[in-house]
Amino acid sequence: MRSKRFILDADGQPVCNLVSKLLTLHDTTYLCPGCDANSDTHLLQAKSGVMSLRPCMKVFLRGNTSLEPDIELTGFFSKRNYRIVTRDGILLAEVQRDGFTPRSSALPPAEAYYYVRVLTGVDTALVLALAALADDMFPERDADSLADD
Repeated sequence: MRSKRFILDADGQPVCNLVSKLLTLHDTTYLCPGCDANSDTHLLQAKSGVMSLRPCMKVFLRGNTSLEPDIELTGFFSKRNYRIVTRDGILLAEVQRDGFTPRSSALPPAEAYYYVRVLTGVDTALVLALAALADDMFPERDADSLADD
């Protein structure tokens, strides 16, 4: 069984979709291009870290046959504050949600806003897709059960 979620551009066209396996030992989600939901054509595979004391998300780009992830997300998922780094520890981006309160009641609530700092030369669309993956893997309702420091 699978769950699908689309990421749309400003014109409402699908940029990519997230295909999650529902019945697995640990959360596994594939990022597929456009409307394609075939896991054989995925751009990357993301897994939640089940063997670590701190929650993390390991990202394997297509073609990676090693056990080492290409990208890792670490931090405080319950607070939506985490870093995206390469396997060599090079920072790609930071995602942060706290510290913003909208001043107008016409705006969505504060939890709908994120600060995303993407370093120069890093694909912004990839970073935003990884942030959407993290939201799926670490839902808000599980915030109290996560072992964040």
